[in-house]
Amino acid sequence: MSLQTIKMAFLANFSKVKVSRIIAPASHRGKSVQQLKAKQKPIRAYSSDVKVLEVKNCVKTTNTEIKCGIDRKLFTPGPVMVSDRVKRAMLHDVGTRHADFTYVIKFIRQALLQVANVTSDSHTAVLLNGSGTMATEAMLQTVIPRKDKKMLVMVNGIYGQRIGQLCNKLNINCDVISHDLTLLEQRLSSADDIIGVMAVQCETSSGMINPVEEIGSVVKGISPDCLYFVDAVTSFGAIPVRMTNIDFLISCANKSLQSVPGISFVVADKETLQKHRGKGSGMVLDVADQCDELDRTGQFRFTPPTHAMLAFKEALLEHIKEGRVEGRAKRFRDNASTLKSEMTKMGFRQLIDDEKNPNGYFVTSFVHPINPLFVFEEFYQRLSDRGHVICPDRSNLPNSFRIGCMGDLYPRDMQNLVDCIEVVCSDMGINLPMDNRPL
Repeated sequence: MSLQTIKMAFLANFSKVKVSRIIAPASHRGKSVQQLKAKQKPIRAYSSDVKVLEVKNCVKTTNTEIKCGIDRKLFTPGPVMVSDRVKRAMLHDVGTRHADFTYVIKFIRQALLQVANVTSDSHTAVLLNGSGTMATEAMLQTVIPRKDKKMLVMVNGIYGQRIGQLCNKLNINCDVISHDLTLLEQRLSSADDIIGVMAVQCETSSGMINPVEEIGSVVKGISPDCLYFVDAVTSFGAIPVRMTNIDFLISCANKSLQSVPGISFVVADKETLQKHRGKGSGMVLDVADQCDELDRTGQFRFTPPTHAMLAFKEALLEHIKEGRVEGRAKRFRDNASTLKSEMTKMGFRQLIDDEKNPNGYFVTSFVHPINPLFVFEEFYQRLSDRGHVICPDRSNLPNSFRIGCMGDLYPRDMQNLVDCIEVVCSDMGINLPMDNRPL
């Protein structure tokens, strides 16, 4: 049946037809009907109740398209792999001021408070566009003054360092200190100009989990009025956290909550947010103003990421179905256990022992083998060519590489990865198990 016949049948029944979606592959967009005729499968025209009219692509995928990273398994700390359910949610359009979208916003805000184990009586979830880093900048510029007072940032990796860089960019006085509780006690006890302390719960550059609750106890025990910020960008949703001493917890959708990029948020103590607002000079990054608008109208102040919000709602429903924080943590822990056990059998050595990092089930760092045949760039590319993407070499820790256990991954995926690593090592001429002596 020709395309012209299909078109005529479709138009003749237009008043009776309900079309949900017309799908045209990217490779067909911009091409004429004549160019496409020879490359389309026959499709049926329905006289009534047409649900989907789909033009299917019969063109073979080129090598270039294969190497774009599509449909590879991502063993990274984020953005992570998401389920088909979450991706399908983005196939719909929704008006930003429509009641349906207002409900989505309300549902997400309430669900985030449940993940944080707090209620709307004392806390609020403020949704923002952008990445977790953007939310960190927004939160700092909203409540931290540029003069007189000082921030303490606890650092043992790239993401702690980045917070220090943000403070410098915002002209906020900032001191960077190591993750040493005794040192923190000394600094807080000897200074009266410290307005805030910030720590990263999961330092993703190494996989180290920092004791944010113990840090909070020290901060509030010595200086109750000192603001305490926690960067839980990677970990929120898969590790329990008590908000008792935390004023502002910052995270995003595309890590442990397994949604797509584009949304960040702050779980904030209501009273503290209102008390310290007004320190910033910007408008878009004002978390307090965004909170006011969400509370007053149920809407964002500026254009929200509607499709990402639809996906986020589905991701939170998945989180609930899996068993919330405990269920998500169990799967990540099982993933990490499979990975670590099999990598140890091959002779790979962890950078941080499990005894020092018992909750390090988000990302695991491995030391580069001593074997001169092991070249990480080649190792990475060979895994990618076989459909497995691990973290690229961008850590602040030399001679090590990272593998993420997060996202829509299961122990069987981890097993497939380590099986592939074994094959790649063989292809590189590396005999297993390797000599795992320390460097």
